[in-house]
Amino acid sequence: MESRDIEYKSDVNKKEWQNWMKTIVAFSNTKGGKLYMFYSDQGDYIGIDLNNADEYKRYINQMIRSHTNPIANYDIEDIVDYEKDRIAFIINVHPRNSITWLVIDQNNDPKTYIRDEGDSVHPTPDEMQELLLRTNNYEFDKIITGITGNVNSFIYLNEVYKSANNNTGLTDKILKSLNLISEDNKMTLTGLLFMDDSEYKNANLVCNIWPSVNKGTDNYLDSKKYNGSIISLIEGAINYIKSVSYYRFGGKKTDDMQLKENSSFSTIVLREAFVNAFAHRDYRIDGNEVCLDCYPDRIEITSPGSMLQGNNTRVIQKLESLVSHRRNQSICDVFVNCKWMEKKGSGFDKIIEEYSNLSEEYYPLYVSTRVNFTLILKNKKYTYSNVNINSNVIVQSKLDILPLQTREDIINKNPNLGLIIEAIEFNPNINYDLLQKETSLSKEGVKYNIRKLKEAFILKKDGIKSPYQVLKDNERPCSIYMLENDDRIMITNYISNNCDTEINVDTEYKKITKKIYITKPQFVGALFICGYTFIDGESEIMKK
Repeated sequence: MESRDIEYKSDVNKKEWQNWMKTIVAFSNTKGGKLYMFYSDQGDYIGIDLNNADEYKRYINQMIRSHTNPIANYDIEDIVDYEKDRIAFIINVHPRNSITWLVIDQNNDPKTYIRDEGDSVHPTPDEMQELLLRTNNYEFDKIITGITGNVNSFIYLNEVYKSANNNTGLTDKILKSLNLISEDNKMTLTGLLFMDDSEYKNANLVCNIWPSVNKGTDNYLDSKKYNGSIISLIEGAINYIKSVSYYRFGGKKTDDMQLKENSSFSTIVLREAFVNAFAHRDYRIDGNEVCLDCYPDRIEITSPGSMLQGNNTRVIQKLESLVSHRRNQSICDVFVNCKWMEKKGSGFDKIIEEYSNLSEEYYPLYVSTRVNFTLILKNKKYTYSNVNINSNVIVQSKLDILPLQTREDIINKNPNLGLIIEAIEFNPNINYDLLQKETSLSKEGVKYNIRKLKEAFILKKDGIKSPYQVLKDNERPCSIYMLENDDRIMITNYISNNCDTEINVDTEYKKITKKIYITKPQFVGALFICGYTFIDGESEIMKK
């Protein structure tokens, strides 16, 4: 007979799954209970074909893990009738000192239930208050889930732990002392976050690359989403940053032959930043993730949840003025034992020290709102004065460079160039004698104007016997101005931060097109803006 801690279901109804899932939530929020699957309402054994057991068990596990938050603490008991080759299940749900919610989907608010005799019902306001009081002092990251774990569940973590502890690896005893698993070997939420190939919905990271210093558009250059152990997420985020074309990584030898890092960001600083993001994330917030945004001049690392200081307004402050408070003590303890976090909470000191010798515009910043907090780290190899090269005033001053002027502007300044163009367009195989006749210019005048047209990239001739080609503006370096201003900023900053003083245009163009879509004439135009010129008329080599 159904009661406060027993309920029977004749089938696993996949269309109306909420009917049996709310029972699991209600048992979790009350005193636990047993949900008999494939039993009649009177408690009689029905069962299903033994061959279908794995399929149904996987489905039940998937539903509980996906739609309870935090994941209910449960185990599944097999009840087999070998004579009839049938099987039924008992889902044993264990009570916990926190509220378990039923998550329908991201578009609906979660719901919660309790048991009232033989029914699963919404709690009254008084009952909800009682639930809240019961969980008020309970640490969220210590909540026990229904997933069994052991040392073999933490291969990534074990390697990091060994390197920090004289090659001593994790044991079940250490896992329990760090609140990764409970005394009965059930994963805590902390354990679920650190386990290999974690499928926990809040163990995730999104990485984006944006085309300019201001987002200003939905057109990102790259976007990837990752799930898994937060150890692998942190390492993956650092590797992702090292693959972004805006940033430089490496070192140089000092006078005493020591290798000194000379990078956009040091690896130590990046790890400190991501450890902070994952350690202090509010894991009670579903449907969001830690987000990495890469810009030419900086990276931004954003975590869901407000800072514990509790400010509802948007606050931007220098990193040294921030006092860090720990939200997830168990997660922090794991990082401390892996030596990825300072026990005294001084991880930010390393970041501040890294930027201490740079000007104020490079200072790390912290931005907090009531829904998230963001750490902003500046690209140390980014030259802020380079931004001015793209301002309208500076760009206009560059227009005395012929390749950056439109054909119309060039002809307006020198009508003789227009006469040459008109004659060549009519007869691409025309020679100097005919050009003299058609334009009434001297032979020296014809040569001078043809040279100017070639310098302006309006006129092209591949060989002595080849015909002249008259190029349109979209085929010339001035086509750089056909791009949006943000795109010009992105491209010129890429050149300033990544190109040497002397380059092979074709080689560098092939490099940039792996990261940024741009035509070769536009790339040459950006090089002119950045102060490069060709070393001679025939070469592909440009020098700054």
